[in-house]
Amino acid sequence: MLVDPRSLEAVKLGINLELWVAVVIPSLGATSGKTRFARSILPREYSRDTIVYQLSCLARLIHSLYTGNLEELARSVSCDYLAEPYRHKLVPRYYELKDVALREGARGFNIAGAGPSVFLLHEEKEEATRIGYVVADKLREENYQVLVVVTRVAEKGAHILYIE
Repeated sequence: MLVDPRSLEAVKLGINLELWVAVVIPSLGATSGKTRFARSILPREYSRDTIVYQLSCLARLIHSLYTGNLEELARSVSCDYLAEPYRHKLVPRYYELKDVALREGARGFNIAGAGPSVFLLHEEKEEATRIGYVVADKLREENYQVLVVVTRVAEKGAHILYIE
């Protein structure tokens, strides 16, 4: 889904790929306030070039989802000029994990949300799972406890399940 932040209008993207996501979640202790902190380390302003590069990545991502081009998907999902240069420090061994995941065949790798979780994509559940555990094992080498969650990319997008 693409959402206009001013009008809150949403546009559903048609996805021509069946994708699996492996989320690798290292346990680093307290999580209270982590999103606020992760936002605070980002610059308040970016250069025009940086914005243009990021928009190019977004355009490639949308194009890859529509056309089903896995190589283009891998490049665009792994591309982040806005958050990754700053937030990679919140993920232990981030660039090493990214390199390992992509060498193992992941169809994209990046920071999940505010971190320290990361995610990777693959069109096969077994491969997403295998690569997720390869990444997790790298973190376990540093004595981190790690959870791996493998799920499908949802077609419906964000929606309310229930309200209490």
